[in-house]
Amino acid sequence: MASVGFQEIAEEIRQQIDAGRWSAGHRLPSEAALVARFGVARATVRRAFEVLEAEGIVEAVSGKGRFVRAKTNDESSREASAKYEQVAAQLRREVTESQVTEWKSSELATRFEVAPGTVRKALQMLADEGLVTAVSGRGWLVGSGSRTQEVMDAIKNSVKTGEFGVGTALPGERDLAARFGVARITVHRAIERLEEEGVLEKQQGKGRLITWQGGKTE
Repeated sequence: MASVGFQEIAEEIRQQIDAGRWSAGHRLPSEAALVARFGVARATVRRAFEVLEAEGIVEAVSGKGRFVRAKTNDESSREASAKYEQVAAQLRREVTESQVTEWKSSELATRFEVAPGTVRKALQMLADEGLVTAVSGRGWLVGSGSRTQEVMDAIKNSVKTGEFGVGTALPGERDLAARFGVARITVHRAIERLEEEGVLEKQQGKGRLITWQGGKTE
């Protein structure tokens, strides 16, 4: 059996606390119990506890043992803040790297194992950045509604001026995103809506062709 060090013991205790098995105020196993469990010297277990105490995770109470330390309000607030920022960072990457089109708060809360309020704060951060839009009854749509409309109007204007001729293929989404200075998903949504309006038509092997003459659409 491989030798267990104080770092491995400390990490297991952290994991048990993070998983909720040992909550704030819970008395932790004694040094003797951990010595027997891991087959190590008492000094190794004591060193693991010293590390956790230094991190503020565990506190020793004279004559009673060691307990999971309760977080202060400031610590809880910082932890919650860091969590929603982490969720926002991951969703931001998905916006720029994939073709995800919408999210529901409840599904994201389950996926990230966080409170619904944490997800809402993350999504609101992205909304402030113009990356998502809240739509009643549907959830959060990726891409700003106003930016999507701007891209649609710009493409229509290019058709009217003759830059994009009828029957020609529209430039790719990446090129259009760079041209208009928006996320690719915003261009994707604009193109979807233009297809619905009959401005564009997707053809196998040819891409999206301009089918609109530059007049009014229905």
